[in-house]
Amino acid sequence: QLLLETVPGSEVIAVGIWFLNGSRDEGPLEEGFSHFIEHMLFKGTERLTPYSIACDIDRVGGSINAFTEREVTAVHTTVPRDYFRHVFEIMCEICFASIFPEDELAKEQQVILNEISSSEDSPEENAFDIFMESLWPDHALSKKIMGTKKSIQAVKRERLVAFYRSYFVPKNCIISVAGGINADQANSFIEETLLRFAVVETSQNSEFGKKRIPPKATGFKRFVEGSWNQAQVYFGTQFAKPAKGKDYYTQLLLSTAFGESMSGRLFQEIREKQGLCYSISSYRTYYSDAGFWMIYANTLPDSVRALLEGIQQELGRLFSDPVTGKELEDAKMQIKGSLILAKQDMEVRMKRMTRQFLAMEQILTYQECFELIDSVCLDDIVQSTSQILGNPDSGLLVYGCKGLKKLAKIPFCFSGPALLESSKIQPKQSK
Repeated sequence: QLLLETVPGSEVIAVGIWFLNGSRDEGPLEEGFSHFIEHMLFKGTERLTPYSIACDIDRVGGSINAFTEREVTAVHTTVPRDYFRHVFEIMCEICFASIFPEDELAKEQQVILNEISSSEDSPEENAFDIFMESLWPDHALSKKIMGTKKSIQAVKRERLVAFYRSYFVPKNCIISVAGGINADQANSFIEETLLRFAVVETSQNSEFGKKRIPPKATGFKRFVEGSWNQAQVYFGTQFAKPAKGKDYYTQLLLSTAFGESMSGRLFQEIREKQGLCYSISSYRTYYSDAGFWMIYANTLPDSVRALLEGIQQELGRLFSDPVTGKELEDAKMQIKGSLILAKQDMEVRMKRMTRQFLAMEQILTYQECFELIDSVCLDDIVQSTSQILGNPDSGLLVYGCKGLKKLAKIPFCFSGPALLESSKIQPKQSK
């Protein structure tokens, strides 16, 4: 699949090779393989050494990077327009023809073990891992992207290469390009280049077609003590992913007005007015078969109860005192402004285009986005609130410091049905 966005006048091109597999697609003996392979893609081919890969990109003033998520693994570059062909050929070679030298694999194994140790030293990341494992127990989406120390120490080259040859093939990727590029010329050049790396389909390299099992959230409330100085607070809930563009922007506008901005309710009420925490925000994540909405905050031990009560109150206010017309208009202006600013960055344009396609199987122009944003009304926000917070199986995790278990018996209510029932609030229309 090839996605192209021509930006007239731009002297920059951003290109990404997105493999449609991530930690979610790994088997019991493959945990961390996608992330491990992401590292190994930069460790050489028959023609290129790790040093020459770095030099070839640096020499033209470009940048190259990669990332692994739960459903995708991607390599992306941003380069001056004149060097697109040269750099794309390098990208294809490292993505489709890496050789996984034994000595490089052994070194990278240690690098990843260090990376896991760094993550374990972060209370925020520890808490998130526990939250995911509690919300979706035994489901592939709750796996740690990097794997575990045990799984990484057990990696053998033969199994890693077999996984690589199964998933990291042209038929299992999206190529996305944004910038000052001629669409027709780029199309033919990309297709010709990919053909050089095409592989014969076998039972081994058709694994990427296997069906994913949709997640089903498990409601929970956990207070996990530790030796950290702060408490990490995560609340999250699963909801249906947006079916169309307007649904996506309705959810974005609601979350922006509530917690994805400094002027949103969460930050203003809990951080600015009450001083209960340093960080607090909400955000959305979309997977191929589910949406996920989360609130994150951290605070001192003595403020945990007040913080939880404050979050509960603000969630309840979404029903008793829904987003107002002014809040909605402010959120619309903010999102449209951020889209305008992001248009200047080719990497952002490339990633935006790809993520839109992955989420909705369509790509909207900026003008279409503006029109969808303007079409969202207060009734849409009220309906979206009920959809997002309507799942009674939501999760709450408080992690990190001592003295948390005494809070476990307090009846905090964080899902829409529980909020409505406990406070006897009935949903009403905004004014």
